[in-house]
Amino acid sequence: AVAMQSSVLPLHLSQDRSVCPHGFSLIFDTVSGRGAALPRPGMCTFCKPGTYSVNPLGGPMSSTDPGCLNCPVGGDCVEGGDTVHFAKGSWVITDGMFVLRSCSIGHKVINSSALSNTFSHDSQICQLCGKGEQCNLESCEICAPCQAGYYKSAVSTEACMPCPANTFREEAGATDLGMCLGCQLKSSTLLLAGQSSARACVCDMDYYPITTNTSSTSESLLCQTCPKGAVCGNGECALRNSNFTCSDGTSVGSRWQPFVGTDRGMQVHKRILSCPAGFKMQRDPLFPQLDNCEKCSQNFYLLKPVDWQGPNTTLPSCSACPKGATCAGGNIVEASAGFWRFQTQLLGGYEYLHAA
Repeated sequence: AVAMQSSVLPLHLSQDRSVCPHGFSLIFDTVSGRGAALPRPGMCTFCKPGTYSVNPLGGPMSSTDPGCLNCPVGGDCVEGGDTVHFAKGSWVITDGMFVLRSCSIGHKVINSSALSNTFSHDSQICQLCGKGEQCNLESCEICAPCQAGYYKSAVSTEACMPCPANTFREEAGATDLGMCLGCQLKSSTLLLAGQSSARACVCDMDYYPITTNTSSTSESLLCQTCPKGAVCGNGECALRNSNFTCSDGTSVGSRWQPFVGTDRGMQVHKRILSCPAGFKMQRDPLFPQLDNCEKCSQNFYLLKPVDWQGPNTTLPSCSACPKGATCAGGNIVEASAGFWRFQTQLLGGYEYLHAA
């Protein structure tokens, strides 16, 4: 027999992640599930371009054996091994694979397939925020819908834009400027942009607002022409204000009903209720915009206030000045020289003078 002797060969024993060098995966020669009886033949295999490995015992989620992982959509594995380049996002190694945690401003994390909401390693990428959504944080995970009053019409990193002045948008997620609705006629947002309610549209100074179907999805606003008798000295409509007085604190002298008159069941007009002494009431059922308290002219008078009593009301007119009296208009009645007030009497609701 011939005795043969070789040089001493070093034997290295490894376990866990150190079983193979970085960028290699332990590939078993036979296909078998993890946990099968050992020993199992295998070898360390370098991960080819388009794949990577950061743990030789790790592998695809679809397999129970170790193996190289496909490069995520958001990565570049052109060198193979354990080298992965990421153009966007913050990536960490978790459970033997790269996991996308967050993205830069204007992006969102995509980590599931289009057909499932479950985690998909291969689908991971930072995606631009789409139309009608944004992320303005330095570290983004999701893109949130544009808030009410704003819109975004492009896929980009840009923030949502406010709806222009004199428009509004009540729902979130608008994807186009055209989704910002214009104010009703004779109203504006007073140059303010980004408005989220139709109520941000304020009627012009000489109009007053009517709200129909209040607090419902079909709520609508209408700017009505100010009745003649509700116009303040500066041209403002007193009916715009909650107490029906002028902004400067003055009063138009008349009292008004909150809502009267209907149009397909909706209240659409404010009507005059009373006039002070010295004024006659003008109230025509067909022309509410002409409602007014008209002062009695010179040589006429009306001493008592006028109240609206309903559709069958007979409205009093200004009475002619009595003989022997001087009437300057309104409710001013004075005895002329050589005359005096003999007694005060009421006739048909009007006061008049006896003069000697």
